[in-house]
Amino acid sequence: MKRSPRNKQQKEEDPLIGKFFHSFTKDRKISWQGQVIAHRVRKDLYLVQLFEWLFGEPSAKELVPVEAMVGWSFYDSAEEWREAGERKSAW
Repeated sequence: MKRSPRNKQQKEEDPLIGKFFHSFTKDRKISWQGQVIAHRVRKDLYLVQLFEWLFGEPSAKELVPVEAMVGWSFYDSAEEWREAGERKSAW
């Protein structure tokens, strides 16, 4: 996927851009899985791409307040993210 110059600039300015993530329920089960694709659509919002559980295909895009991301696990690569998801799902 080719990034526009603006997205490349955002990634360089914001360490969350491009990171993969898992969010969790209160009982620490994985809730969402996805990737941060744009920062600060508004001052306190990030745009995230969610991925389906069954086939791992992109599904919805959501705007998420930065405060809601506290407690999420972030990963540098899709491989690291998938491996962590497999380990956490086995719990």
